[in-house]
Amino acid sequence: MEKKVRVTVLMEDLAGKMRNIRAHHGLSFLFDVQFANGHTFKFLFDTGTNGDDLLNNMRILEIDPNGIDAVMITHKHNDHSGGLPQVLAARTKPLTVFIGKDFFVPAFSKDPWKLEGVEFSKGEMENKGAVFVELTSPYEVAPGIMISGQFKHINPEFENLQGYTRIRNGEPEEEHQQEEIALYMTEDERVHVFSGCSHSGIVNICSDALQKTEKEKIGLIMGGFHFVHASMETIQGNIKALQQFEPLAVLAGHCTGFQGLSLLFNTFGKRFSRYACSDRYNLMRD
Repeated sequence: MEKKVRVTVLMEDLAGKMRNIRAHHGLSFLFDVQFANGHTFKFLFDTGTNGDDLLNNMRILEIDPNGIDAVMITHKHNDHSGGLPQVLAARTKPLTVFIGKDFFVPAFSKDPWKLEGVEFSKGEMENKGAVFVELTSPYEVAPGIMISGQFKHINPEFENLQGYTRIRNGEPEEEHQQEEIALYMTEDERVHVFSGCSHSGIVNICSDALQKTEKEKIGLIMGGFHFVHASMETIQGNIKALQQFEPLAVLAGHCTGFQGLSLLFNTFGKRFSRYACSDRYNLMRD
């Protein structure tokens, strides 16, 4: 089905040029999809850290919280999930929230001890109108738009682990952000890949996208790549692997880090861009 897609950056670490737009460490995109038959689909991708700032930006960008059809949260870290309570409070009707398996399994950093997960309970959000849908397998939310479900065949070389421990069924185990999910959008022979923080590795996520959509090539890659704490050698290894996909464009921000952004620009040149709050991109056109 033919469609037009506009991606709006609602929240990001860097503010754009629009007056009164607020930025903070976090991420949120809005996908506005218009189908040829006249139907529309507005899909919120992550909610940033601070819901008040997110709602401020939505107001300036003339986006009605009640007009959002569904939301997905890529993983449980607060800079991607923290704005959900305010988004729910700003609505007058329930909201479907897609999450990955084990989203509410708590994780902790060791030194110093700190909770590294959602700062609200499932019940609290359901009382505010959230209808959670937990995914393990790929799920097509609209024609040509797929939520990844759990990633398969993770190559540890490209993971971005932080040494956290999670508590599942009363037992501690290593945290691999097992709940992390991404968004895949197909166009002709390509699949566009949108990631929150890429803790599972942006290279692994792109490979997963090709496998699950059965497409031949990667189109746009957009999101946070979590190179911020990585060594130069690690970042270069990731970028070399990304080059093999021959993406049409690479748009990075949030947790990618200055060194990562610089090396991506050095490699991809005009195919690279650093997005900011209030930026809008027309991804597909008839």
